[in-house]
Amino acid sequence: MNRKIIFLSLIFVGIYLQNCSIVFTDVRALEVTPDTTVGLNDVVKLNYTLWIGVNPVDEQNGTVWVHDPDDPNAPSELYEQFPDLFVPPNIGFMENIIGMKAKTNRTFDILFSSKKAFNNITDPWYHQDLTYQVYLEKILLDATELPFTLLDIPFFVPLFLLFIFLIVIIIYYRIKRFNKSHNILGSKTICHSCGNSATVKCGNASCHTLYCKNCFIKNVHCEICNSNKMIPLT
Repeated sequence: MNRKIIFLSLIFVGIYLQNCSIVFTDVRALEVTPDTTVGLNDVVKLNYTLWIGVNPVDEQNGTVWVHDPDDPNAPSELYEQFPDLFVPPNIGFMENIIGMKAKTNRTFDILFSSKKAFNNITDPWYHQDLTYQVYLEKILLDATELPFTLLDIPFFVPLFLLFIFLIVIIIYYRIKRFNKSHNILGSKTICHSCGNSATVKCGNASCHTLYCKNCFIKNVHCEICNSNKMIPLT
């Protein structure tokens, strides 16, 4: 395998790895400016402290998918990009961070009676009025329409295409190499006897077998039709 095959293969592998490593960036699906506010389906980086009365009971720092917690099944692409991703802890939290801007703070209460706090009896702060202190660090992207990458298709598909590409390249150069001595593509004029470049041919009009001059003289006649006449190739 020559350098050209290796070079082309490396280019293809590089393109494949580059596409597989495409990740969601701050501006890929949402152009964030200082005036951009959080909306539904946005992904944001924040931290918060939860208070029950005068006691802080929970602190969280991570990436939040601003979505209705009754539908917590975030797309797998988000979890791949943001391992610390979680959904808002309750509807009231989600509603109150909508409209916030990056680098801002907000404190808000969520009353249990509003039915927007923890309303499941298994939740640790069920039947409690909540107070949140939130610092919104960054708006990352709008996950309404996630960008498409090679990671969204089965991993074996690009690997299979890479394999096929390499096989085609190898076959092409094998044929090209074989053709140098066997002229299977009819692209070269080669001597019937030695395989080198032909310079003459049999003078018999019904034969015209190709030879190099040395072989024809050495054989005295054409090996196919026994003609002793040769003519130069034109």
